[in-house]
Amino acid sequence: MHAVDMMGYGHSFFMDALNGLDQNHVEDRGVCGDWSAKDVVGHIGAAEGLLVDILNQVLGNTVPTPFFDAVMKVGLLQFNDDEADKRTAHSY
Repeated sequence: MHAVDMMGYGHSFFMDALNGLDQNHVEDRGVCGDWSAKDVVGHIGAAEGLLVDILNQVLGNTVPTPFFDAVMKVGLLQFNDDEADKRTAHSY
């Protein structure tokens, strides 16, 4: 299957899963570990950015890869927490 199609299907599935989420509870902790639903949404966005960076490297494109660079610098677990923390002040 084509990578862009897979990302599109995954995005649609994820957005459908968010339908019906009570907006009054998007910042409630405990959805995934200590993360809220809002944190998970931010994490998914960062993960998609990382995937784009990796695909660009595989294709040999010479473009900036900030998400990949961050993972290489701090590791995947810290990257996840850092990216969630970056988005805590953002609106849902």
